[in-house]
Amino acid sequence: MIKIENLSKSYDKHEILKDINTHIKPGEIFAIVGHSGAGKSTLLRCINGLESYQGGSLKVFGKEIKELKERELKELCRDIGMIFQHFALLAQKNAFENIALPLRVWGYDENAIKARVYELLELIGLKDKSRSYPNQLSGGQKQRIAIARALALSPKILLSDEATSALDPNTTRQILELLKRINRELGITIVLVTHEMDAIKSSANRAVLMDGGKIVEQGSIEELFLCPSEVMRG
Repeated sequence: MIKIENLSKSYDKHEILKDINTHIKPGEIFAIVGHSGAGKSTLLRCINGLESYQGGSLKVFGKEIKELKERELKELCRDIGMIFQHFALLAQKNAFENIALPLRVWGYDENAIKARVYELLELIGLKDKSRSYPNQLSGGQKQRIAIARALALSPKILLSDEATSALDPNTTRQILELLKRINRELGITIVLVTHEMDAIKSSANRAVLMDGGKIVEQGSIEELFLCPSEVMRG
């Protein structure tokens, strides 16, 4: 589903990603792990075209991202939802309207929008919060609304960029359980960027460990935690 070969990216003369090689299978929860500055969020943003890259290959659904024209990239992004660390909700819109936003952008009719938004509110357990504004919601509730918005267009892939790092441990656990249920029930491939080792222990199938813009380890969660590297321990 996602195939990355010899990927490299630089800002000016500073190399951010160095010879990245990995693949992500359909239907799995895949983690990109590392300390701050390791390059993991940059790699994630390359997957949906938010960042360009200079060398190597990054294919999603068999399409080379850097070769896509603007319209082709926009079409591809319908199949790739994204959730962020600080939610990125619009403060002036209520929960219903935040979730409905992608559907309005793509021109869905009002009946379809209403049905889809309430379906997603049911999925995330916040049907009673449809008219609440972000400043009336807890951090966990905001992230659930952000997840629902990312699912609005029924993507095949969900990208999560440090989506639990601003949350307390109990809320983090609840959000990870929700993502696991979405993966299990909807069959959506999920890519988690995180620096929290406990988050991937309980949720991911496989992971890559990044340090200094390179992948230093990759494998199943069992393999990585059975023989942890210095980076994982530190």
